[in-house]
Amino acid sequence: MPFFDDSGTRPEEHHGPFFSTFALLFDQIERMIALNIIWSIQLIPAILAFAFPSFPIWGRALLWFYTVVAIVPATGLIYKMVASACDGELINFETGKELLRGGFFPSLLTLLPLYSIFGWLVLLAILTSGKQWFIINVGIQVLFLLTAVFSIFWGPLFVEKPNRILDILKTSVRMVWRSPSTASVTGFSVLLAIALGLVSVGGLFLIVPVFVALLETQVYRSVMARPIKGL
Repeated sequence: MPFFDDSGTRPEEHHGPFFSTFALLFDQIERMIALNIIWSIQLIPAILAFAFPSFPIWGRALLWFYTVVAIVPATGLIYKMVASACDGELINFETGKELLRGGFFPSLLTLLPLYSIFGWLVLLAILTSGKQWFIINVGIQVLFLLTAVFSIFWGPLFVEKPNRILDILKTSVRMVWRSPSTASVTGFSVLLAIALGLVSVGGLFLIVPVFVALLETQVYRSVMARPIKGL
């Protein structure tokens, strides 16, 4: 396959969210990798801040701040781009620039508060790690796991509801309630992919985030397509 093949995607040939994820991924594998690398570059400042503790604290703070701010629009861009790929469109630089321009501030206002929930829960878990807070700590860990399951639909929902945090939260809960087995299997698959990406390192920088976004988008569309009243 030539680099940046322009033969297009074939969504009509894909069947089922899990098989479709791999099929769509390999339809545009070079473009998917390029998109993932753009996302991964935003991690480099935080990695430098972590790897060089001798840096002045203000310098490390700036590096962390850049990554925290930049990774959110980059994540929003991934979800928007893979949604386009799921619609049969080719990923390209011009479309990416346009989507990033339109989604930069909505992603900061929507995705940043949503994903920061995990940071707050981790902080609360650390603060309540003593024996006297055992029950509360267990409750926080359960809440973390539940939030992780609900979060599998946040990215795809952001594409459709970029400025509506409460709608995203409510709809994600209703979708998990609608298909708990699918949500659980998807959540496990996402965790497995992230774990493999962290172990391999290269996987995280080359393909894992895009793969996760594709899987979540395909599962989201599959669940939404089911004719169940009330969603």
